[in-house]
Amino acid sequence: MKFFLICVVHLIYCIGSSQPTFKYLQFQNPSFEAVVSDKYDDATWSRNPPQWWSCTFDGEADVQPNAFAVYLPPSDGKTYVGLVYRADNTNEEIRQKIDLKKYINYNFKVDLAYGSTSYNEKPISMKIWSSNSDCQKIELLWQSPIISDTTWKTFLVSFKPAQNVQEIMFEAWGNANIGGYILMDNLSSIEHLEGWEETVCFDDSTLINAYPIGATDTNWQVTWKKNNIIPSDLNAKHLWLKTSGDYSLEIKKDEISYNVNLSLKNQECEKELFIPNVITPNGDGKNDTFKIKGFSMGKWSLEIYNRWGNLVYQNPEYKDEWQGEYTVGIYYYSLKSNVSNRTFKGFIHVLN
Repeated sequence: MKFFLICVVHLIYCIGSSQPTFKYLQFQNPSFEAVVSDKYDDATWSRNPPQWWSCTFDGEADVQPNAFAVYLPPSDGKTYVGLVYRADNTNEEIRQKIDLKKYINYNFKVDLAYGSTSYNEKPISMKIWSSNSDCQKIELLWQSPIISDTTWKTFLVSFKPAQNVQEIMFEAWGNANIGGYILMDNLSSIEHLEGWEETVCFDDSTLINAYPIGATDTNWQVTWKKNNIIPSDLNAKHLWLKTSGDYSLEIKKDEISYNVNLSLKNQECEKELFIPNVITPNGDGKNDTFKIKGFSMGKWSLEIYNRWGNLVYQNPEYKDEWQGEYTVGIYYYSLKSNVSNRTFKGFIHVLN
């Protein structure tokens, strides 16, 4: 009659699960609100609104409406700003401190309009730069088309800075020797998509949800960029993965695109670890090997000692293959995890 006893051990683990998440940065005074007098005067109108500044006095913006015969109602709040590009090739700019990281896709919206003033300026464009505290232009992030519409139009500003950003600068930009005027209002928050981490048990799979947390609709498209993902899964929003590593994917809707990373990590999981203390290696297919149920093959090392303490078997990546190739008797095992400090010791009885 054949029999065997089973020892049961528990391993402890913690599995985390999340999704890519939208994050938002807020401009201060995004609609350029300012307290102005009922009648136009340079002291209250030809200056930057609160929480915005320029690097030179000549570069300060104009609080609108009502200055220089500009009467377009605001698109948000009570006031907005106008920026001039002069015929002598000088221009106005307005800026604000904000902390943006390199290599991340950012998006925000801004309302722009052509400012037809009493000085008969022409339509011009808007340039958006990254800048620093020394008023240097670091990197051109975005440029609008020529703004010729005298009513507000909303533009999507998308950029991916190559360097960390300390400030954002909005600059009026025109052609040489031609003056122009551009109006700006209603900056949205700056949106970006943050990558995420997942943890999966060794030799198991986990269902990855690539749909962004905070998305207001289901029209986002996903494109995975990992070589070992089969072609039929390259656009899957839900995907089973098991191989640890960094996965890149593009999440896109209409003109908005984000490149994010998934970091998938393996670790031991809480499973019942069945370690037999009897094997019968007689070739009948029952209990022939020292088979341990519940651990990840290749993640454990095994040493077997005889009753006199001599090492008789060793495998740094044990895969359930030891058959007790020695005489019947009592042996002692030391089972060690290759990825943690866990060690299990006990005896194994080899019978015919």
